[in-house]
Amino acid sequence: MDHTQLYVALALMGFGLLLGLIMIVLGFRFQFRKQDQRHQEWMKALDQGVLPEILQAQAETTRARAAAAIGLVVPLFMAGAAVGGTALILAWPEASWRLPVLCTIWGVCGVVSLVTVATSLGTLPAETAAAEDRRQSTQVEQPASKDTITPKSDVGILHES
Repeated sequence: MDHTQLYVALALMGFGLLLGLIMIVLGFRFQFRKQDQRHQEWMKALDQGVLPEILQAQAETTRARAAAAIGLVVPLFMAGAAVGGTALILAWPEASWRLPVLCTIWGVCGVVSLVTVATSLGTLPAETAAAEDRRQSTQVEQPASKDTITPKSDVGILHES
């Protein structure tokens, strides 16, 4: 190997490492700015009187929509890729290896689609259960007024008149 090729390879590796380092630093800056912006929006919402529960409900709705979209789009994309791969495999003149490759393509497509749908559906009930728990914990029981008759159960109690 010539020395110039070695220097070019080292220069490219150094450039790649420098680029990776820059991307990491910019990623941390972006996360910090995003967190600061989220905090400012939160404080502004509190100043305007918007309840954090409403914001949480909106965030849960957005998460549910994203999970549903992923659960729909990924299997469709996988099926399209499998159909395209099948067309390419069937167009190949040699036929001895077609069946194992087609079984692998469709098997991977099925597993990825199944896992994606199951994961998407698994996130939906967890979100609604968390919202239900939060809603029940924030509800305050109203004391019964004097005019309200509250029925009491008399199961197992003997009354003597």
